[in-house]
Amino acid sequence: MSSVQIYCKSSSSEELLKQGNKRTQIKQTKQVNQTNRTSTSGSHKPRRKVKLRFLVLLLVLLMSTAWLQGEQVSSTESVTQLLQYDVEQLWSMKQDWQSSATNEREVWEIRWQFYSPNLQAKDILVEKLFVDSPYRKVAKRMTNNGRTITAQVRDLGQISIHQMTDEQVDIDAIASEERHHNMAVIWSTNEWQEDEAITKQQVVKAVKKITQLITDISTETKYSIKVQLATAVDQSLAQLTREAQAIEVVGNDNYDDEQLASGLYYTPLIKNYLFMSDGSKANIQFALFSDPALRHARLTIGVPAISGEF
Repeated sequence: MSSVQIYCKSSSSEELLKQGNKRTQIKQTKQVNQTNRTSTSGSHKPRRKVKLRFLVLLLVLLMSTAWLQGEQVSSTESVTQLLQYDVEQLWSMKQDWQSSATNEREVWEIRWQFYSPNLQAKDILVEKLFVDSPYRKVAKRMTNNGRTITAQVRDLGQISIHQMTDEQVDIDAIASEERHHNMAVIWSTNEWQEDEAITKQQVVKAVKKITQLITDISTETKYSIKVQLATAVDQSLAQLTREAQAIEVVGNDNYDDEQLASGLYYTPLIKNYLFMSDGSKANIQFALFSDPALRHARLTIGVPAISGEF
């Protein structure tokens, strides 16, 4: 910590005497002015108070506006930055755990859940995401009575845009007339190009593009990441948590039998997190499936938890 030094200039007795006389003259002048103000009309005092109150109110309004604008910018930027950071951290982790004894490819899945005040949010996302060139749209398939639209986009992966139903949202927290604004976007490499392994640059590219489009039309964006890959047959949760610097979440019911072991943990290496009922944080989940007939085990990693199937 840097220290702050304060330098004081010493004065002679002659200088101090001059300064004392000067202060006396100033004090006398102030007293004369005070007397003159008292003898005149007091109409200036209320005006000063009104002017002062107006300036204070203006200052508060300006500070509030600046704070709100800064908060909006930071929240928009933070979603993209946090997600990209977590993707890069997971990529670094999985490289140490991925098995080379099989040709089984890894699968990435990122899910965004958000609220949008824009009634055309789904149409905007479909128009901007479901194209593989500036002039050619891709084939789409609709499911769930039109609520879900899915397409395979070249060099981007499989994308599903889903309009959530009342059962899939917290009805108590959202007004009934706003429920149809709640949406989810799911990006997956499940049907990635054959004989081509996904790269970190391709994952980051998809993350940036989709997140930016979502944050432009939404608020309260949340995300989760799931990675599935082949790992060593003798892999264990103890080794995974040690290398991920993860500690077990107290009160969480982990599962462990002959073939499947899973647990929920917290690691400082990941920025996204969720709160447990006791107030503690959790941000990474492992599920390890071992099959004696295979030469490898299957590992699923979820941030902040595994969504969907293991």
